[in-house]
Amino acid sequence: MWRPVVLVQLLRKRFAPYCVCVGVVVVLVTYFILMQPEPPPPDTHSQPVFSLEWPGAKGEESHPGLPTLYIITPTYKRPEQIPELTRLSQTLMHVPKLHWLVADDATQLNQDVVDYLKHTGLPFTYMLTPMPERFKRQWFGMLPKGVANRNGAIAWLRKHASGGVLYMADDDNTYDLRIFKEMRHTRKVSMFPVGLVTKTGLSSPVLQNGRWVDWFDGWIVDRTFPVDMAGFAVSVPFLLSVPDAGMPYIPGYEETGFLNSLHVTVNDIEFLASNCTKIYVWHTRTEKNHPSTRDILDKKYDGTNLRQLQKGMIIK
Repeated sequence: MWRPVVLVQLLRKRFAPYCVCVGVVVVLVTYFILMQPEPPPPDTHSQPVFSLEWPGAKGEESHPGLPTLYIITPTYKRPEQIPELTRLSQTLMHVPKLHWLVADDATQLNQDVVDYLKHTGLPFTYMLTPMPERFKRQWFGMLPKGVANRNGAIAWLRKHASGGVLYMADDDNTYDLRIFKEMRHTRKVSMFPVGLVTKTGLSSPVLQNGRWVDWFDGWIVDRTFPVDMAGFAVSVPFLLSVPDAGMPYIPGYEETGFLNSLHVTVNDIEFLASNCTKIYVWHTRTEKNHPSTRDILDKKYDGTNLRQLQKGMIIK
């Protein structure tokens, strides 16, 4: 018959290594959690530190019967910045009655961006909306990118707009012109599918017989509205009716946080794109490019056209 003391000693000898491993894991997990910053407060009323308005070649007085589309595009300095703004602008040039809100995560005006925006002939407002320093600490390895940009544009809308529809169009997406036509008369919030999103390849409301039954997205978790940023539009009068609405600085919860702040329910949502059976926007992404080598700085190119081309490049 085993004595209690002997039994305890045998158990300690057999399971001690496992206990040590479990203990180490618990300590590491606890340390990892404690080292994460607390979720930052919403701070949804970030004001642009600078804005420059341009009426565009045609102005907004054309098509007087149409509500204005306010297209919010966050951007930041990188090798792809001008190319991606170029691609998006070529689409927007075919959309009547819009105002482009280009929100730059920067503290100084980027003259190359401003010059290009003027070249497009589109009515635009260029604004500086840098991410506040207190939000630059990563939350579980992620940053709330684009939140300051979008909140800055929303703050601008609250001051300068009374009607129309806002849509958050990132510069690395691809858009079918039909989506702009359909969203233009949004009463509160409209939604539609987005292609090429996460491993599922699609983010969309799930409808059955024209009625919402579920969500389809690669990042559902506990989000009330598990949708992509490009998958909804909001009426400006409806936005203005909710003074505290804005986007939280919580990575992964930007979309649902903004929609929750509007106090909308599924019953408020208009489902576009033929009852969400068609895809008119895709979450395409441009391959990231490294800064260019310093070869172009060689003195043998002094006095050549390369010196002019160099001005638009980001060099190591």
